[in-house]
Amino acid sequence: LLANPSGNGLGGQVDITGDRLLLVDSADDLATVSAGTLGLLVDDLNRLNAPSLLLGGKRGKDAKGDRITVSSKEVTVAAGAHLAGQEIILAATDKVSLASGASVASSGQSAGRDSTLLIDNSLGKSDAALLRVSNVGQADVLRDKALSGNGGVLQVDAGATVKSDGAALLDSSKNTVFNGNIDMDGGSLALNSSVISIGNAPAGTAGLVLHDANFTLDELRLTSASDLNLYGSVGLDTGNLFISAANINGYGGGGDTATLKADS
Repeated sequence: LLANPSGNGLGGQVDITGDRLLLVDSADDLATVSAGTLGLLVDDLNRLNAPSLLLGGKRGKDAKGDRITVSSKEVTVAAGAHLAGQEIILAATDKVSLASGASVASSGQSAGRDSTLLIDNSLGKSDAALLRVSNVGQADVLRDKALSGNGGVLQVDAGATVKSDGAALLDSSKNTVFNGNIDMDGGSLALNSSVISIGNAPAGTAGLVLHDANFTLDELRLTSASDLNLYGSVGLDTGNLFISAANINGYGGGGDTATLKADS
């Protein structure tokens, strides 16, 4: 399967799905994949050179944008697996996870407009977790189906890396457990969750928790279905800053200062 464009043509989109997907680094790792799980070698996926790779669902056109029907329950990038491409989307109804030592990366920046991703799943709901990196524009996520609240967890372990020179999106309908690294120098970062907390949040805080927000970005988008919570002395400093939340709350001691700074 060759998905890269020929000459000045357009390359293909590649969609791969299964009940559970496990991305591994070596053929030896494939031998340990459990029954009911589809094992994929990251080197094979990288060699596709697809302009866009979706793991965990299938795409279709919609009047409002590109619809992704998420059908995989779990998508996992195992330790030592390094997935790279122009645009990569990981999607799962229950959980998307990056293990320690894993990475998902896009490189370069290409001209392109922002896109809209409409999310539903095989149960007719919109519960899902998404991770996207791209060398083109950012993506807005639209959930136009009901949420059951039973799935949609994004987990990035300590030592895992999300890297992009263009745009990165971390999106969950339930919780995001983020202990990894975001490697971006410029570009656009979008963080979407049920609630967003930045700083020294208490253990067990629901939603997306970022202990460190010292990014170097052209744009930061924070979209919370409820509140944006700032804990202690934290600061956001970016080119363009977009916040969508019911409330912005600050928690800390008398000497703590939270700062939001942007060019626009």
